[in-house]
Order: sequence, then structure tokens, then C-alpha cells
Amino acid sequence: MILQILLSLTLRCILPTQQVTAVTSDTLGYIWFGGSCGLQRFDGYTAEQFLSDVPYYGFINKIYPLQGSTAFIICTTEGLYIYNYRTNEFRIA
Repeated sequence: MILQILLSLTLRCILPTQQVTAVTSDTLGYIWFGGSCGLQRFDGYTAEQFLSDVPYYGFINKIYPLQGSTAFIICTTEGLYIYNYRTNEFRIA
């Protein structure tokens, strides 16, 4: 219960204006959030912004981890993208 409250407060400070519509985790232990402000990776202390150009990439609706891979399928209002979080590469699916 206390951990949930602390995580909630931390996320409000890090993601104050973002409408979060997608959440997942990766094999390295990061938590990923997608929504109105793009894609963000949270390590428990800080968040790093990816895909912040929302008009180009679109609003992120879903993030699907690819089983046995270091990549996600990211569903946006503008299309599907594959993001490899080890190489930090995005490409159109």
C-alpha cells in the first residue's frame, strides 16, 4: 500500500500533464508509459522522453512487448511503429 502511494506520487511529479493510455515493462526492469505526450521510460527515479513529437507519431494508444525480443509494437493514432529499446531505433511497422 505504501509503495503504491509513493509510486503514484512520483509518477504525478514526472508525468503531470500526460494522459497515460498505455503501460508496460521491459526485460531490463523499466516501466514504459505512452499517451498524449509520447513515450516515456521510467527507471523508478526519473523518466526519459521518447517519441515526443506527438503530431508526427500520434497519440499512443497501446504498447505491446514482442515476446523474446527487446522491442515493442507501439500503436498510435498515426499508425504502428516498432521500437527497439536496446538500440533506441524506431521504424514503421
